[in-house]
Amino acid sequence: MKFLLFTWILGLSYGAVFGQAIDSVQWLETVEVVGIPPEKYAAGTKIQPIDSAAVASLQATNLGELLRQQSSLYLREYGNGMASTVAFRGTSASHTAVLWNGINLNAMTLGSTDFSNLPVFMFDEVDVHFGGGSAWYGSDALGGSILLQSIPQWQEGIDLQLIQQIGSFGENFSGLKSSYGSGRWEGKTKVYYYQTDNTFSFLNTARYGRPREQQENAAIQNTGILQEMGYRFSNHRYLYVHGWYENSSNEIQPVMGNNLKPGTYEDILDRHLRLSLEYHQVENWGHLSLWSGFVNDYQVYDGQTPIETSRLISQLAYEKNISPRLQLKAGGHFQYIRPEVANYEENTQQKRYDFFSSLRYQPANRWLLTFNIRKEYATGFTAPLAPALGSEYMLWQKPSGKLQWKAQLSRNYRIPTFNDLYWQPGGNPDLLPESGWSAESGVVYQTSFQKFSFTTEATYYRMRIQDWIMWTDQGAYWRPENLREVLAQGAEWSSRLRWTEQQQTLDMGLQYAFTSSVNKKTISSYDRSLNKQLPYTPRHRAVIHGRYQWRQWFFQGNGTYTSQRFLTTTNGTALQGYFLASTYLGKQTTFWKTHSTMGLRVNNLFNTRYQNIENRAMPGIHFQLSVQIHFSQISKTYDQH
Repeated sequence: MKFLLFTWILGLSYGAVFGQAIDSVQWLETVEVVGIPPEKYAAGTKIQPIDSAAVASLQATNLGELLRQQSSLYLREYGNGMASTVAFRGTSASHTAVLWNGINLNAMTLGSTDFSNLPVFMFDEVDVHFGGGSAWYGSDALGGSILLQSIPQWQEGIDLQLIQQIGSFGENFSGLKSSYGSGRWEGKTKVYYYQTDNTFSFLNTARYGRPREQQENAAIQNTGILQEMGYRFSNHRYLYVHGWYENSSNEIQPVMGNNLKPGTYEDILDRHLRLSLEYHQVENWGHLSLWSGFVNDYQVYDGQTPIETSRLISQLAYEKNISPRLQLKAGGHFQYIRPEVANYEENTQQKRYDFFSSLRYQPANRWLLTFNIRKEYATGFTAPLAPALGSEYMLWQKPSGKLQWKAQLSRNYRIPTFNDLYWQPGGNPDLLPESGWSAESGVVYQTSFQKFSFTTEATYYRMRIQDWIMWTDQGAYWRPENLREVLAQGAEWSSRLRWTEQQQTLDMGLQYAFTSSVNKKTISSYDRSLNKQLPYTPRHRAVIHGRYQWRQWFFQGNGTYTSQRFLTTTNGTALQGYFLASTYLGKQTTFWKTHSTMGLRVNNLFNTRYQNIENRAMPGIHFQLSVQIHFSQISKTYDQH
């Protein structure tokens, strides 16, 4: 029934597309109203935009898979396609802010985001902001931030894209994107459906004899729709509305020892509704941006009492060019949070007020400084002041290349989650926000010669987090306390080489991260965790990826290495490191205004047997076949700057 409905919608859209007149593309007047890019007031920090070609080729995967293949971040995956969380620079999943058009997607109850339920298909841009970012994004941005954006196009005409992917273990992804407008107004619609039986085979190392078994109770079914509408009053003002609904009904992959034991199986249902409205206006007196939003998160774990949280959010920001070398931004952010959780006291609620200011100053042509500061107040406690100072200096610059030095110092924090504060029994309303100072410094080198371009970046960072929250056994129940102090330090290196020759292109990249994240404070005389690496924090993580295109054919390869991860705070046992490789062979064709891509992907190319989380089975070699059809009939495009 879902397939028939999808086909019917596609047929209507396809007919509407071919009913339009055919015009040539023209570049007309410039639209001056744009959002404020994240790096504008973030001098000295490392921000990695995920390559658009990678985003295009991984449309039918989730955000966790994209980040695993395209960044040095470590993803903790509780099975194939199961709950997936990310941790920056030796911190935990709850120390990462995940923002969609400015809205933090982290659950207010647990404080983290499940990346397995975020399809790449839904986002126009994905940026990774390494390091503490509380001065920019508020709570949770203690270790790093993931920025997910929808970008206004302001085009006249219609654009249609269909994606269909099938794969091993009963995998099926169907997605439809359409954008349409007159240049004055525009709309975007994205609809997707994903399901997999996840019945892969594996060696059950948790059972005597290590028998080969078929994975049970790991089926996944996700659906979602994103609707966006924008209206441009003039070249200086526009209004945009975003609405995103998703529904996931997933079985929870059991640990190996419970496979083939139906009495132990569990499932989870998640529903999310996210609405936002934003307004931008640029005049001689400055840039004004207003937005407000509503978020509802609903979850039922294994048929138990639902957990539901609703949020009202609003923000006001004003930016002014004081002089050609000096820009100022200031504003405020408000959240009202209301959970409906049986284990909380009745009428539990929280209000948060943020006030922030940013300064960008260029004292010399080669030197850039930024200063950011944020102060947050929440019901029951006050978060620490969060300043950030960044600097960038051009050490050397010639037409053939440049060498730049970067540095940044910041204070960051995380407000305790609702479970930390209010869960009964055990919640601790006297908890302090986790906080810490972080510093980083690095260099960026870029050069180009003849048909080659090359970029490399190296960064060293050091971060100390105090009042780290731990849940400890109190006998009758567990209770969170501000007990741990963590010192995280390390180095990151990335390089990218691009070569172009007539109808050939070669693009290669390499990323490496060394992470030392150790506990610096014991909680008792029996605690043996002092100076030990935090659990599930690999010291080494490396990614290599490349793409070669010849005419309409292309080949992509990707390899990721993850070193051993300790399972306990005393580092007594560990999971072995592993290397995963994948390949993607495809061909592009163009007919009239229709561009299509067909490709075959091979995952876990060398059939590596590995575990990301202890006793959670992962599949061996498996395949995906995808087709993307892109039809565009755009008569006018209004460029933005």
